[in-house]
Amino acid sequence: MLQKWKRKGKRFRHVEKDGEETTELSVKIRAAKFRDLPMSLRILIVNLSLFLILCAVFFMAGAYLYAPQAAGRNYVEACLAGDWNSAYDVCQFPDSTFLSRKNYVNAMTWKAKQDGTDGQETPEIKSFFMRRKQNLETGENRIYTVRYTLKGMSDSQEETLEIAAGDTVKWNFKEWYVVPKDSCVTDVEITVPADASFYLDGVQVGKKYLKETADNVSIYKIPYLFLGGHTIELTEKQKDPYREIVLVQDNSSMEFLPDLKLNDSTGKTIADRAEEENPSAPSKMNFPPTPPYRKPPKNSTSSSAMPT
Repeated sequence: MLQKWKRKGKRFRHVEKDGEETTELSVKIRAAKFRDLPMSLRILIVNLSLFLILCAVFFMAGAYLYAPQAAGRNYVEACLAGDWNSAYDVCQFPDSTFLSRKNYVNAMTWKAKQDGTDGQETPEIKSFFMRRKQNLETGENRIYTVRYTLKGMSDSQEETLEIAAGDTVKWNFKEWYVVPKDSCVTDVEITVPADASFYLDGVQVGKKYLKETADNVSIYKIPYLFLGGHTIELTEKQKDPYREIVLVQDNSSMEFLPDLKLNDSTGKTIADRAEEENPSAPSKMNFPPTPPYRKPPKNSTSSSAMPT
């Protein structure tokens, strides 16, 4: 195009417009249509545009999926639906044997039954909003104010969530988890008989949790325990096990000192051993059996009849 203009004797002259120095050539280039550009240049521009669009979509999707707001909304929706498995997936708890997924699901399910919220229809969230409140002094935890409105209700619900950063996934995107402060308690003391084996939610409580033993009782200190229902089981050799389901609402101390009874097999063994050691002792099996009653035949005189 430039050579064509040179053959026609075109001259370049400067044009002042809005404080910018331009030329007739630059004006012509800006006014040129896209189809007038060379094919290679058009392909390059199209590919570059598609690449920029894909990058924008990728980062927008990543910012939505791997964001504190996504973790907060997933947690609220799971709690409203009573889906405790999904709620556990977006939560971050201290590393403890007693804070397993199974214990969380059982505890929260039992708590929902006691509160009367189990089995209710799942409410639908009409609007959801999270606003960053503050940062904690340590780590990357953040405090958010969550406000949401349920369908069919005019009043909005508000709560505060602590969000913690997890591992980096890719391209500086991080996993975010909710740190629910109202889901577990710490340092719960439980007193049980010293000779009994102590099981909490099916897991035997080891000696490392034993605080002290005195007066035939043992006091265990549980570092973490979910709020809600838990199963206490005590076992002792040759005795029937003891089981009880308790509702933990705070970190108050608990005491379980039942009178464990001998089981049937142990009682029979003790009785048999006592009989072997003292064979002269009376036993109900030493008495002869009572003969069966026979009805007297007709026309026979009763032995109790008076003589005439």
